Amino acid sequence: MTRSRLWPFVWHWIIPVCLLGAAYLSRDALHDYGSYFVGSQNYVCPQAGYTVRVVSYSPLIMHLENFVTQKERAHLISLGLPLLKPSTVVNKNNEQEQVPGRTSSSAFLPSEDPVISCIRQRALTFQGHAPAHVLEPLQVVKYQPGQQYGAHYDWGVSSKELGTADRMTTFFAILKGDCEHCGTHFPYLNVDWSGENDEWCRLIDCEISSVKNGTVFNALEGSAVFWRNLDDAGVGDPRVLHEGMKVESGEKIGLNVWTRGG
Repeated sequence: MTRSRLWPFVWHWIIPVCLLGAAYLSRDALHDYGSYFVGSQNYVCPQAGYTVRVVSYSPLIMHLENFVTQKERAHLISLGLPLLKPSTVVNKNNEQEQVPGRTSSSAFLPSEDPVISCIRQRALTFQGHAPAHVLEPLQVVKYQPGQQYGAHYDWGVSSKELGTADRMTTFFAILKGDCEHCGTHFPYLNVDWSGENDEWCRLIDCEISSVKNGTVFNALEGSAVFWRNLDDAGVGDPRVLHEGMKVESGEKIGLNVWTRGG
C-alpha cells in the first residue's frame, strides 16, 4: 500500500474532532472525572479522549488509541475473569464448538452493567449513533502462553442466539497486553511501514510486520482496532482476514465489540 492510501500522520486529529465529534483530551485529563461508581446506577460515563487514525480506506481499518480508559479496563477484567470458559466458534450447523485454531478463553459480559453500557454507547456513537439493538453483547477474551486464534473472519457468523444478520463491523480492544509480538495480524493489509512516520511503530509491530505478510497491530493497552467486515454490497470482505497471534509469554486480554446488520 502506498502513502496515498494513508492519512498523513500529522492530520490524525481531524478524524475525532471534525468527523466523529469526539473531543480530544490529554492522558492526564482522563484522571479528572471524579468518583468512579462501579456497579452503581449513579455511574457517569467518562468522555473517553481517544485518538482515531485511519490505517486503510479500503478495506476500512482504523486505530483508536485510548478507546477504553484505565479504570474501565480494570473493571472489565475483574468482571470477566470469573466468567471465562474455553472459546468456541460457530460451525456450519450454526452450533458452538471448540476448535484447535482458537485456544483462548472468553466470556460474554452483562450489557446492563453501567461501565459496559458506557462502552457500548461509545461504540454506537462512533458509528453514527447506531441503534443499540445492532450490538452483540461485549465479549472479553484471554490469551495465555501458547494460546492464539488462527486466521479467520468475523463475518459469516450466525447462530440461534445471534440471528442471521451478518457482522458489519468489529472493534477489538486491548485490556491487558503483557506480552511481546502478540498483536492482531491482518495478512492482506500490506503497508511498507519503513516508509511511514516513525510514530506508527508505537501502534504497529513494525519489526514483525517487516518479515510477515501484512500488518500486525501492537497489543497496546486501551487501544482498539476497528474495521468494516462487509463490502458495499453487504458481502463479507476477504481482505479483513485476521489472526490473534500466539502469546509466547505473559498474557493478553482483549474485548470484542461486534455490530450486526439491523
